[in-house]
Amino acid sequence: MPDPDATAPGDTPAGGGSPTRDALATTGASVPGLGLLGPALPAFGVGARAAGRRPA
Repeated sequence: MPDPDATAPGDTPAGGGSPTRDALATTGASVPGLGLLGPALPAFGVGARAAGRRPA
């Protein structure tokens, strides 16, 4: 039996939001949270690389 709530690919979801916005809402990720996490990951990588180059 087909799912009555399913939408065809490319159709607007029932909530009226864009697919990207609905995906963020579904995963619980927030735009400000992703904005803070984005720069933090490369900064951690640069710090870890610098720490790895220091002589013991």
